[in-house]
Amino acid sequence: MGAQCYTSRPVIDTVNPKWNFNCQFFIKDIYQDVLSITVFEKDQFSPDDFLGRAEVPVATIKKDMESKGAATRHLLLHEVPTGEMLSFVRLDYRMVSFLDEFKT
Repeated sequence: MGAQCYTSRPVIDTVNPKWNFNCQFFIKDIYQDVLSITVFEKDQFSPDDFLGRAEVPVATIKKDMESKGAATRHLLLHEVPTGEMLSFVRLDYRMVSFLDEFKT
């Protein structure tokens, strides 16, 4: 979503990592913004290996929230050179006005 970017800490010594990583993004356009999740394997002595990317339109997150609330979604990672990886992500959508941010 624009220049907003978060990086989780690496999870080491496992082929089934669980990140338990939370972040929030400010949305400019509900119907145009897309959440992009990119996964890498962290290497100590060489460049990190790209493992895939998943993209979720914010409009679908909003629609899911309206019908069934926050839910864990099964996302397929794309651009994987061989095979497929699957990821489970909990997506949540909240409307917050800028005025709420400045209340004391």
